[in-house]
Amino acid sequence: QQQQQQQQQQLALQQQQYEEEAAYQPVEQVPPPMDAAVAFTVRLETTVGVIDIIVRPDWAPHGTRRFLELAHSGDLQELAFYRAIKGCIVQFGLPAKRYWPPLPDDPPTGVPFLLGAVSFAAIGENSRRSTLFICIGDMSHMLGQKSWETPIGAVAESSLDILEHIDTSYGDIAEFGGQGPDTNRINTEGNGYLRMSFPRLSYIRQAYPLDWQPGMDDNGYDNGFEAQTSPGQGQMQQEQSLHQAQTQLGKAEQAMRLAQEAH
Repeated sequence: QQQQQQQQQQLALQQQQYEEEAAYQPVEQVPPPMDAAVAFTVRLETTVGVIDIIVRPDWAPHGTRRFLELAHSGDLQELAFYRAIKGCIVQFGLPAKRYWPPLPDDPPTGVPFLLGAVSFAAIGENSRRSTLFICIGDMSHMLGQKSWETPIGAVAESSLDILEHIDTSYGDIAEFGGQGPDTNRINTEGNGYLRMSFPRLSYIRQAYPLDWQPGMDDNGYDNGFEAQTSPGQGQMQQEQSLHQAQTQLGKAEQAMRLAQEAH
């Protein structure tokens, strides 16, 4: 009888071990997801429609930071697409509203200059300042070989059709044998010269980031950075902050109402 009890206890122990092993499921080691690339949006309100540009710091950290600064500070407002070559590029940024120091070249990434690519224009290594261009055609066969030729972002797909409406009737600038403006006169005489001599040019009326504020780093976090601002830009920033706060407050109130109704 004692032997039978021992056998029963042994069988019970084996059954318990079996059930524990059957219930055990090893935890699979799932690697943490890679952070999605941070992107910001800059909106250009032009005379031919709204152009949203998706800015990619992971493509060109120096260039994207400068572009966001330019947009936020108001330095891209009331500027013409003074160099507009059909099927190639449209360029803007002159006359410069202030002195911007040259930027170091960004590391090459191999991002191609396809339709909608946005990049700084430059005359050589480490010379990018405040002049940019948008590809209105596939320019990958011509651009991307030089160290300063690095896209900082691309036009949003929803805005690509607007590029077709930018005036290109004057072609390239005078320095390169085109019928377009002389950049020396743009710098010295400003928009008055352009409006008088090239009345069909398209213009950027307003330019501003939709989701970036001074102090954000390339990952969207506040790092205490203060960008240069122009008169009136502070009021715009306050209005945008107020709108964001009101939106967040409305969402919070709605969530509270839903929670009360659930109880």
